Amino acid sequence: MSFIGMLNKSLKARRRSDELLASETITTSHTLTRAAGMTCSMLVTISGADVIGDVKIVGNVAGVSTTETMSFDAVGSKQSVQIWDDGELTALEPSGLTGTIQVRARGADGQPIVQPLDLTGPFPGRVWDGSMRTNRTMGITPAGEEPAQKMTIFMAPLSTVLLGDDLLVNADVSTEIYRIDPTRHLNRIQLEHHWQIPVMIENQIS
Repeated sequence: MSFIGMLNKSLKARRRSDELLASETITTSHTLTRAAGMTCSMLVTISGADVIGDVKIVGNVAGVSTTETMSFDAVGSKQSVQIWDDGELTALEPSGLTGTIQVRARGADGQPIVQPLDLTGPFPGRVWDGSMRTNRTMGITPAGEEPAQKMTIFMAPLSTVLLGDDLLVNADVSTEIYRIDPTRHLNRIQLEHHWQIPVMIENQIS
């Protein structure tokens, strides 16, 4: 049997992220690539050679069309005063700036608003725990403690870069979730013809 034929699960990669707009070259107008999932403040980061200028944010606040202008005089990040309705940001309009712009979701207290973000569509994989007892479930070990059990997911190489703490989710049974072991160096186990990804079982998406 071929290697691909032994991959008996359909998985997809997912990452927890507060990113609403990945870092991109500044133009006259930008739109967010995804919503925050709730009302949020916008953390706007500017970097580049010419970072003296403004970013005008246009959207709805509590259902009312609102504009807020954030002024920059150096490389860095600023958080909007307004709490914007989810999915109701019309545009980001920089002026006098060159370089890159990035937007992340923040609560009024400045804390990141994180949600799962799908990185890939379904792909074949196989879960192996060394004893073939792959149906057993367990919770993630609390931070700072050594995990009681580690497993490996075999898959064909992906073009998507995976990182520690990314999630691998069963595309058919969404409650079957594995978290990539952040203590392992993935570049040492990504082979030319297959990847061996070290994971731990996670019971639910958070």
